[in-house]
Amino acid sequence: MSDDVLLDNHDIEHVIETIGRRLRERRGAPAPHGGRDPDWTSDDGRPIATVVREHVEQFRDSMRGLPLRDFHGTVLQRVTDGVLVTGVEHIGFRKPPEPRDLRHVYGPDRDAKHERRYYRFAWTDGSPGGSIIFAKAPQIIGQGLLQANAYAYSGQSAFAVTGAGMLFVPEHGAAQVAVRPYLPWRTTASFTHSTWDEEPEATRASVSCLLGILVESWKAGDAAVRQEQDAWITAYAHTTTDLLHDVPAAGTATVGDGLATSFVAVPGRRYGIYVYAWLEASASPQVHKNQYRFCTIDVDASVPFVVAEETLL
Repeated sequence: MSDDVLLDNHDIEHVIETIGRRLRERRGAPAPHGGRDPDWTSDDGRPIATVVREHVEQFRDSMRGLPLRDFHGTVLQRVTDGVLVTGVEHIGFRKPPEPRDLRHVYGPDRDAKHERRYYRFAWTDGSPGGSIIFAKAPQIIGQGLLQANAYAYSGQSAFAVTGAGMLFVPEHGAAQVAVRPYLPWRTTASFTHSTWDEEPEATRASVSCLLGILVESWKAGDAAVRQEQDAWITAYAHTTTDLLHDVPAAGTATVGDGLATSFVAVPGRRYGIYVYAWLEASASPQVHKNQYRFCTIDVDASVPFVVAEETLL
């Protein structure tokens, strides 16, 4: 909400003059005179202009964030330190936002425009010595690519995560925000071992790929981040004692598969929405000295677009 929605500078000067005129009348000074107006002060000795501006600023701050769509010719009042500040019809009828204003479609920032409707963040992480991130930040933000690998040897476990993030800022008041991504994906998994035993004992190994949506929020200028939502689905998971090579799986994750979430957004906070792929790999401890189990999983996915739709509260 801009300041001039409530009280502009002309209004403030009018309030100052009105209070000054009332003080002249209260203190017995003649309103019309030919000399310079005295520097009228408040009861505590401060200049009237300073007192008025302080109260108007407090009035403005208390009105910020109001859902103005429901106001029609409004009178707003605030009492501070015994002073009543009244704003009359400065907040009139505001046309409700159109449905298209409440539906936001995000996509890759292919031309590096850095606009809010494009992906803004890249999230990558993984276990040291057990993960590989193939698509780096420029490919994640510019193309929406999510490509990574996780692997583990006997007695180990590892993870890798890669995600595309976007910035959401509520502009029409508090809202319930539904997030629906479109995420084609493909995985490849392998389960092998290295042994000199003639009949190696079976060792379990597991891999999985989760697809999810993480929502975080923060106040502008504040380093404290709060997690709002973390919703995911299992795209692929397999546990086996067998030897398997290059096992493929593929699909497209949408709201129909359960890949969706919602959160409440309020004015004054900013929200980071991440669509991610999370890989896990683990293998049981080796049975014999010369027997080693190994498992690995790759993901090759993309996020062509993400829809975030507001329902005003």
